[in-house]
Formats: sequence, C-alpha cells, structure tokens
Amino acid sequence: MRNIALLTLAVFLTACSHTYRLTESSPGRFYQNTNQAAKKKEAQIELVNHEIFKGKGIYVTEDSTSWLDADTGVQRTVATSSIKKISITKRNAGKGFLFGFLTGAAAGITMGLAQGESDCSEAIGDGFCLEKDDAAAFGAVVLGVPSGLVGLVAGAATKTTDSYEFQQIEF
Repeated sequence: MRNIALLTLAVFLTACSHTYRLTESSPGRFYQNTNQAAKKKEAQIELVNHEIFKGKGIYVTEDSTSWLDADTGVQRTVATSSIKKISITKRNAGKGFLFGFLTGAAAGITMGLAQGESDCSEAIGDGFCLEKDDAAAFGAVVLGVPSGLVGLVAGAATKTTDSYEFQQIEF
C-alpha cells in the first residue's frame, strides 16, 4: 500500500507542461484549439510588448483576440498579432484520483486473486474464507479507495500548463 501511495505521489508531483505553436499550415485549427482549451477557464495572456493579463472567456480569431479581464472585469480586445502566448493552468485532482484508484485496485485484485480460495464450501465452522472473486473485489475496494484519495490529494497539489504560442507569421 505504501509503495502504491508513493508511486501515485511521484507521478502527480511531476507537473506536466505542453506547448502548442501557431504554424502557417494550420492557423484555423490552432485558434480553434486555443478557444476550446480556454473555454470556461482562466488563463494568462502575454502580449508581445510583455504586458500580462489574466483573462476568462478568451476568444481568438485570425484578426483579434478578446477576453474578460479577471482583475478588472473589463472586456479587452487586441489584435491577434499582439499576442505572444496564452497559458492555461489546470489542477489534476480528477486524474489523480482515477490513477490512484486504478493502481490501488489493480494491486488489490492481484493480491485478492493470489490469496483467495478456489472453493470455500469446505470451510470449517466460523472460519473466514473468501473465494478468489470475492477476495479480488474486496482487495480492489480496500486498496483502490485509499490509493484514489492519495492520488486526489497529489493531483490537486500539481498543475498542468498548456501554452499556446503565437509566432508572428504572415498569412
């Protein structure tokens, strides 16, 4: 159990970052992907003049980029050519719980199948006996839930940053 918890913590305390760059071959797809990623999220918008804004409701087109300034509540619009980078940071709590639970459940199932009995019909008296299927299910729950909670905490403590870099290209 301790090894599972440490593995889950190690995986999620290693934050991930992804960088996507605007290219001449697919500007429309880049703008669409940026809009989808920023939908309903707060992001950091960095302009080519190094000004930085926090924004929500970001919408990028070939000509202009608009957002609601998170600090002032003012709607801002600038030429897309003025954008250097949009960075979106998110927490990983859900992924952490899922990874932790699946890792713990797999270990529990393996242990349950190894320790469970093939046939409990000949158990003597009040002797405790779990058949392999029941032992596997029991192991999945007993190790899966605590491992999932460890993953939840580890995932909530880490961030993933997706950066959308706008190269200054001529269309």
